[in-house]
Amino acid sequence: ALGGTGIDIQRALAEMLRVCKPGGELRLVETEQGLPRRYWSEGRVSVRWPEEGLRCRLQGRAGSRSLKKLCQEWAVPPWERPYLPLVYVDDRLAAVAGFGLCEGVTQFDGPGLRPVWTGLSQ
Repeated sequence: ALGGTGIDIQRALAEMLRVCKPGGELRLVETEQGLPRRYWSEGRVSVRWPEEGLRCRLQGRAGSRSLKKLCQEWAVPPWERPYLPLVYVDDRLAAVAGFGLCEGVTQFDGPGLRPVWTGLSQ
């Protein structure tokens, strides 16, 4: 288990991602600014795949952008975008795994866990 949360967060994450793109890996890393551990231990976090029309205001950037535009900026190939894991807190988009945290969902004012995605082309 990561830290003293009382649950094995990596195992819980693996359960959320039973259907995953072959060759990709989603893991959690401890960072100075991330999703607070309590969100994971309280069961407030879910992992989903992209849907049409999603928007995210990346931490430290002005204005929101569509997920499609962000994927273009990050050079994520169109055929991999449907497999990009998105992390939600309380049913609101909180992070694009491997790329950034979305503001407006929570305050990232301390240590936490950041989802990192390594797909086939990365």
